[in-house]
Amino acid sequence: MKRLLSLLLLLCSYMLSFSQVTRIDTLSYKPIVIPSNAQKSHSSDFLYSIAVRSFALEQFPRILNQTANEHFFSSAFNGLMFKFNDNQISYRISGSHYNNDVSINSSCINCEDINGKLQNTTVKIGFEKNLTYTRIQPYFGIDLGYINQKYSSNADAVNRTIDRKNAALASPFIGVKLNILPSITVSAESNMTIAYSFQKTERNQFGETPSSDITDKKSWEYFFAPVGIISLQFNFGSLY
Repeated sequence: MKRLLSLLLLLCSYMLSFSQVTRIDTLSYKPIVIPSNAQKSHSSDFLYSIAVRSFALEQFPRILNQTANEHFFSSAFNGLMFKFNDNQISYRISGSHYNNDVSINSSCINCEDINGKLQNTTVKIGFEKNLTYTRIQPYFGIDLGYINQKYSSNADAVNRTIDRKNAALASPFIGVKLNILPSITVSAESNMTIAYSFQKTERNQFGETPSSDITDKKSWEYFFAPVGIISLQFNFGSLY
């Protein structure tokens, strides 16, 4: 009888100890989720941008003896801009080239009429700062740069005039960008340019009594671009 009781106690203790053991391989865990990278939605989310100068309406340095800038020149697809984006600030370098025939009837007293070919090459470097992170991004900034301009009157049998200008400039601007797609942005901006120019004008007369006259002039100039640039911008490169 004692032996039977001992066996029963031993069996009960064994069963009790077995019921407290939990097998580790039977436990279940929720799968580990690694968050994906945030989707880029704005031009400032990219490291680089290239912009095509699609349209501009602007004034240029004065030609010949003009006393005021009254004429606006339009151009399309004649320039490029490269940007390095650093969060809300972009550092930029841009260049444009205007080459077209121009005809201007001067309204100022004793000013010469303009009728010939105008070439203007402008190179700028500067920065722009975005004001928001939204899809529509207002911005402002300033460019510093250099202008090389040449005007040649239409050649005839008697007279020919060449007017050259080199100018250093500062150009503050304001604009707005619309992020159509993460990698495509349309922007428009207006600017005012302050320039210190060096002008050299050469007038030649041919015929029976040929003559040549060369004049030099230095001056401050102010001119505007209500549509300094409308650009189509392509964004690329991971910033984060």
